[in-house]
Amino acid sequence: MTSIKGSLQLVLAEPECVPDAEYRELLTIALTNTERLIRLINDILDISKIEAGRLILKKATVPPAELVHQSIAAMQAPAGVTVTAIVADPIPDVYVDPDRILQALLNLLSNAAKFAPSGTAVEVAVTRDGDKFVRFSVTDHGSGIPPEQMNRLFRRFQQLDASTTRRTAGTDLGLAITKALVEEHGGRIDVTSAEGTGSTFSFTAPIADPIPSVQP
Repeated sequence: MTSIKGSLQLVLAEPECVPDAEYRELLTIALTNTERLIRLINDILDISKIEAGRLILKKATVPPAELVHQSIAAMQAPAGVTVTAIVADPIPDVYVDPDRILQALLNLLSNAAKFAPSGTAVEVAVTRDGDKFVRFSVTDHGSGIPPEQMNRLFRRFQQLDASTTRRTAGTDLGLAITKALVEEHGGRIDVTSAEGTGSTFSFTAPIADPIPSVQP
């Protein structure tokens, strides 16, 4: 799939290769679908690794604000939706695999953006949660989640809303992967939602142990 994606990108990068607009549109659709299939394959591989206990976390001490800003920079928000950061200061560093926490944040951001109405903002916040954890939160101001669907949120291949309020299709594995990644770090994922108001997905990550001072 990666080879197909690369070939399509090379062809589309040279306008003289495909001068016909109709053919270029067809190739663009093929590229979009190839990228979607690659994401699906990667998601399935992640779930399989976690379930088999083969996921290796490369942990490091990281400032939470850095993770928040990196996730926003990597996010491709739909037109009309803004993404803002709310960082309470000071926040202690966390001890996590930064790539996997970024993956979790991006999954939540992508999910929020699917349901955020045009003209609204999605907020990414980080706050301290007790003595041992920091909490990352992603809030949208969409239609909210019906109470009867809350228990399906973190199941694999569950699509809660197929209506037009959902902006884009996904693999329906994002929330299941996010929950698994958070729990691999010893954290917990939570959700609060009110119909007609919006939803907040949040998770905790462990605070890094302070470096002991060296006695002379």
